[in-house]
Amino acid sequence: MHRDKRDFPTHRQGGVDPLEPVEDIDPQRTGAVPMILGTIRWEGWIGRPEGPLDQAFAIQVERLEVTRAEDPYPAQPQPCDCVVRFHDASDDTGPAVAYVVRGLSLLGFDAYPRDGHGHNMNGGYILTPAVRAAWDDGPRGRPFLGPLTFTPDKQGTPLTEANPIVRIDFTLAPG
Repeated sequence: MHRDKRDFPTHRQGGVDPLEPVEDIDPQRTGAVPMILGTIRWEGWIGRPEGPLDQAFAIQVERLEVTRAEDPYPAQPQPCDCVVRFHDASDDTGPAVAYVVRGLSLLGFDAYPRDGHGHNMNGGYILTPAVRAAWDDGPRGRPFLGPLTFTPDKQGTPLTEANPIVRIDFTLAPG
């Protein structure tokens, strides 16, 4: 029986519109345009960034190429050209900003992500968040003077045919 190309599932069929608002994206949907989405949360008592939340944060995205099992020197992550968008996601649990990273490709294997020695053979993306705005400590009405750190400070993930949409959350707290 001949099957048309459209019969085979791909990461571009039946998925999420890349311009769809972040809050409407269901991370459980498969067959979608590859993307990473998540939130950055913090406790209300440390205040909030000055200015609009969508301009207060940045996420550095690095691409890590798939390496061969026999390669003794795996590839180093390289900066990735992609689109990162933020919007306010504050709710009853406290202040937060949601983000979505688009313009990514499938990068990784669904099986065998590590070799026999436990080394990661999988490609993927590494995200590193940063605060770009001055921080206002709200109740006291003055700039927050202590350092703020993210937990985790960076996180990586492959995007595969089985998991083209991945969620990565970060927490911001005084350091």
